[in-house]
Amino acid sequence: MTFDVVGDQVIAGGFGSNYCDNVQASFTFGGVAAGILAADGSFTSAPANSPLEAISINGTAPKASGEPWSGSYTVSLGGPFAPACDANFSGTFTATSFPLVSGVYVGTGSSLAGPNGAPKAMPVTLQVTLQQGGTVTNPGNGAASNYFSNALLTGNIKVQGSPCFSSGATQSRPASSVIGNMVSARFLMDDGSTLSLLGPLTDVTEGHISAGIILVQGGNCGDPAGHPTIAIVLPGLDRQR
Repeated sequence: MTFDVVGDQVIAGGFGSNYCDNVQASFTFGGVAAGILAADGSFTSAPANSPLEAISINGTAPKASGEPWSGSYTVSLGGPFAPACDANFSGTFTATSFPLVSGVYVGTGSSLAGPNGAPKAMPVTLQVTLQQGGTVTNPGNGAASNYFSNALLTGNIKVQGSPCFSSGATQSRPASSVIGNMVSARFLMDDGSTLSLLGPLTDVTEGHISAGIILVQGGNCGDPAGHPTIAIVLPGLDRQR
């Protein structure tokens, strides 16, 4: 989860997983759940419900910056496709403040062979500069006003070893973000492709991002149909001192 206060609104985003019959089902509301902050600091925040899940969060914002948040949540999972996994969950939470992500992260992996421009696997090194916090359009009330959000992530990327591209930068839409401990960064590369980096920060020091597989769509090595055609296997990225 990530909470952000903008004026009298609480902007929240998050994700979760549920295991049922040895199968993992996940849900996310990175889009935004908005709630109005009452005079006593309490709020109720709920994303737009889908046929598959309903989520409600009740909490209290701290009086001072950096103090813990407290509250409770309810989640209902279901839908026509997986009736065996219908479930209702509830519980309490305490949210603590993490430092904003800031720094240069470097990692080396290998690109998998693709149909265009990447005939064989080859080593690839990524250098990613990230900064958490930026100005976005207010999604809470539909207005066109802008506000500063700590959930937003901006930055750029340099790539060595790829025959398709060498650099890129984050776009305004879809926005890159930090939701809970999950880094979700999308870069528009210099060949017109989109590179998607998704992975969790492994601890509060934020020194390592566990990546896994990075997908690339379009560009010089892309599929005309828009399918992901390049995959970079990258165990993780380490922040440089």
